[in-house]
Amino acid sequence: MLAAALLCRVAAAAPPAGPAPDEAAAAWFRSLTIPRSGESCCNLSDCRRVEYRIGPGIYQVFIRRLAPDGSGFRGGNDDWWNVPPDRVLRRSNPTGEAVACWSSGQGVLCFVPAPGT
Repeated sequence: MLAAALLCRVAAAAPPAGPAPDEAAAAWFRSLTIPRSGESCCNLSDCRRVEYRIGPGIYQVFIRRLAPDGSGFRGGNDDWWNVPPDRVLRRSNPTGEAVACWSSGQGVLCFVPAPGT
């Protein structure tokens, strides 16, 4: 499923490492849309599993820089980013982990918390 997360990278990004993506998971990543605009999070940014924490009334995600193994985000900077409340998607999450879609120009576009949070 990690490979499915990497599938949502923009065309200029490095190809995903690992096995071929599961088509059902890939479809789920492609279905993520930015609230209000309805634009695909996946077409505009990298979407990946992320570390996260919950602060007073806000989620934060850890955005790692792109590593040689393909983990991390293009333009990332190894730092915590606040998730705007209107970018939190409350929906099913088949990955079992938190997922963020992030753009170096726009920050967090979408965030799906881990199941049960």
